[in-house]
Amino acid sequence: LIPLALLMSVVDERAALRDGVVSETEQAWGRAQTVIGPMLVLPLDQGYAYAFPDQLRVNGEILPQQRSRGIYAAVVYSARLTVAGTFHRPSASELGIPPETIHWDRAYVAVAVSDLRGTGTQVSLRWGADAHTMLPGSLVTPWTSGLHAPVPVMEGPIPFSLDLPMHGS
Repeated sequence: LIPLALLMSVVDERAALRDGVVSETEQAWGRAQTVIGPMLVLPLDQGYAYAFPDQLRVNGEILPQQRSRGIYAAVVYSARLTVAGTFHRPSASELGIPPETIHWDRAYVAVAVSDLRGTGTQVSLRWGADAHTMLPGSLVTPWTSGLHAPVPVMEGPIPFSLDLPMHGS
């Protein structure tokens, strides 16, 4: 047992070095990713109402890679998600609120992304026939990290799509 006890400090040191390499790789490349949404956010006189897509399709491809430093390695990935579907303009009765409390002119689409650094590029939302640049921050509590884009909310089905590049670990 004595020789084994002497080796434990070496094992602990190597494990700490490996954890440091993994942490540095995550900092540079992107951490584990969680995507929530998209959701249509409707500001109210007090608070917000949220609507989710009537139809939602998410396609993507994940390409894993191994990053090494010395004898230590960490697995990271690149992905490109294509998110598409349709929303409809929810009625006040669907939301269970008086119609005059909804601020349609301040509506926006939000996508929460746990580590926004992992998106790497400007993301554009195609909303109906128009393109809208997505801005940093989802503006949705408690998932504030992400993207949002102000949008007009018309009657009828509103098709949307966005390409979301991601890096994570």
